[in-house]
Amino acid sequence: MATIRDLEAAAKRAKNRMLIVWAGRGLLWLATLFFAVGTVVAVVSTLTDSWPESGTAYAVGGTLFYTVPFVGLLWWTVRDAQRLRTKE
Repeated sequence: MATIRDLEAAAKRAKNRMLIVWAGRGLLWLATLFFAVGTVVAVVSTLTDSWPESGTAYAVGGTLFYTVPFVGLLWWTVRDAQRLRTKE
């Protein structure tokens, strides 16, 4: 049978876990926003041909540098939003 101390410890662990989960969620959304803005800037720079070094390799590399992480983070962010929606 659980004692009062056991229940208090479990409540404290649950609260700490909730804080960590929400901090991680905030970092996920912030990183997604950062790479989304970077992707938009890279694509606009490619389309307007305004890269400092005008070359196809620079344009493709710069665009992929932001687009690949953005797609992965976007996938996790959508899953997180779905999970939040079904939890509530």
